[in-house]
Amino acid sequence: MGAESLYIYKILSLGLTYPDKSNFDLMDEILQRVADIFESELGDAVLDFRDKFNAAKGEINELQSEYLRTFDVGALVTPYETEYLTEKISRKPHELADIAGFYEAFGVHVNDQLAGREALDHISVEFEFMAILLMKQEYAQSKGLEEQLFIVREAKENFFKEHISRWIFKYLRLLDNASVCEYYVSALNLLNRLMEAECIEYGLDAASLKTETNTAFHNVVEEDFTCGCMADSKE
Repeated sequence: MGAESLYIYKILSLGLTYPDKSNFDLMDEILQRVADIFESELGDAVLDFRDKFNAAKGEINELQSEYLRTFDVGALVTPYETEYLTEKISRKPHELADIAGFYEAFGVHVNDQLAGREALDHISVEFEFMAILLMKQEYAQSKGLEEQLFIVREAKENFFKEHISRWIFKYLRLLDNASVCEYYVSALNLLNRLMEAECIEYGLDAASLKTETNTAFHNVVEEDFTCGCMADSKE
């Protein structure tokens, strides 16, 4: 599922960040070019998301308001991994350093001080990193670079197990309980399908992860999440 997951990670990376024209233009290009290559339930979810995206892409201002209401000012759902930690003060620096270590090992640098850039633990950045790893995997496989292929596959599996899988199902539950527009409902469905497929790929029990989390993320207090100053930077 390498090529399929690559495109879906890229689509979701663009679709779950703050909506703007440049991101939507790129997502439009990807969706129109590759949506029909998918099979099974993932393919159905991609096609449904393409339909919802096509219906919403002319209303970016409305989607921006929806994004801010859901993920930022309204703080209904946090898109930042470390906001799901039970002990944020003590654990957050460690987790951020670990994420940064993954990125730096593959030449990925995130400057979250620049206006319009997400922090390195934002879902869109983590999914962009997975897409980059999948591109590197495809390249190594096509060139017969066995050592590089092993390294990138191991990194991809470790990043999914140690980071994405430990918080993403909590994010999904919160988003499912929020009152959001059809665009985000469709994105939620596509995200859920991808995460279930990835769990199968890496031998994880998705059903258990949907009700239990890693110790560091266990019994997260239902609080008002603070998602930074995105509203200021995006205006």
